[in-house]
Amino acid sequence: MGDFNGRVGKRRSPWERYLGPFSDTTTDCNRNGEHLLNLCAEQDLYITNTFYQHRQSQVKTWYKWNNLDQASQIDFILVRQRQKRTVRDSKAVPNAGLDSDHRPVVMNICNSSRNSLHKQKREEIINTKKLEEENIKHEFELEITKAFADIAKEPVRIEEEWDYYKSTITKILKDKCGTRKTGKGKKKGTAWWNEEVKEAVSNKKKMFQIWLKTKDEKDYIRYRLTRRDTKRTIKKSKEESWKKYGEHLTQLCTESPRDFYKS
Repeated sequence: MGDFNGRVGKRRSPWERYLGPFSDTTTDCNRNGEHLLNLCAEQDLYITNTFYQHRQSQVKTWYKWNNLDQASQIDFILVRQRQKRTVRDSKAVPNAGLDSDHRPVVMNICNSSRNSLHKQKREEIINTKKLEEENIKHEFELEITKAFADIAKEPVRIEEEWDYYKSTITKILKDKCGTRKTGKGKKKGTAWWNEEVKEAVSNKKKMFQIWLKTKDEKDYIRYRLTRRDTKRTIKKSKEESWKKYGEHLTQLCTESPRDFYKS
């Protein structure tokens, strides 16, 4: 990682393995750039901040002091090819000059080996949340009443009676409520995230990708308008979510104070 003073130019043969498709194409490759590409080939490295698509301000890493229109990409982060799947993103930070004509280059990585060590084992448990549904709750109560009505009247050992109650309740719960997986499965959704917000965010991303490809002023205006509408949609959804949460807390406070302090 560092200032190589090398311009690598656009992606071309035989450097496709080491040079990505999103490098600075406004400048040609210079001598230092050739040395850098040769180094990558010799050491099996690749230039991370040429493999991820970003706007030009996040591609350029050097700006001339007295002429910001004169800029190029001469700072890079190199990573071994075998570690490529751990890299999530790499780009320049445009508004962080740090009293220099260079812009810092950052990289996001995912330490997969560490995550695998802490991987939580998923278990199957009864989905008791289903009992909140009135029809399932009613069916469960009927089945329990019917099952316990058949218990023998003569005395039995307490262990046997407990085993009978436990197995009967568990069996009926599984039949009526089903099961679910625990552990790190699907992440719990955000309260304000819904289909409307999802569609708005997806549409905004599409408009941004279109503008990245065309660089047309009309497409940029469409993207700005879509982004504005998306922000409004998210704001509205968040307000409704907080309102529902407040109503829920009010209900708990009056009906179940103990649950109120748990929430």
